[in-house]
Amino acid sequence: MGKRKSILEDLFDVLFESTGMMWQVGAVVSIVLAFLSVRAFFRVQTWSENATSSPKLAPLAEAFTWLLYGLPLVIGLVAIVFAIKTYQVYTDQQHY
Repeated sequence: MGKRKSILEDLFDVLFESTGMMWQVGAVVSIVLAFLSVRAFFRVQTWSENATSSPKLAPLAEAFTWLLYGLPLVIGLVAIVFAIKTYQVYTDQQHY
C-alpha cells in the first residue's frame, strides 16, 4: 500500500496544479508565502533577542537559534518555487 499524503502535501499539490492553469493563483500564493516568510523571520528574530537576554535561555539560544531560521527560509523557498511557476505559466499564456 502506498504512503498516505498529509493535508499540507495535498494542499501544495492542488495549489501547484492550479498555478499551472491560472497564473493569478500562483501570484497570490507567492505573495502570501513571501509575507508569511518575512513575518516568521521577524518572529524568530524577536524570540532570539528575548532568549539571549535571559540568563537561562542564552546558551540554548546561542546554540540553536540558527535552527529556527530554517522555517522562514523554507517558506521563502516555497514562495520562490511558486513565483517561478507563476512566471512560466504567465509567459506561456501570453504567447497566443
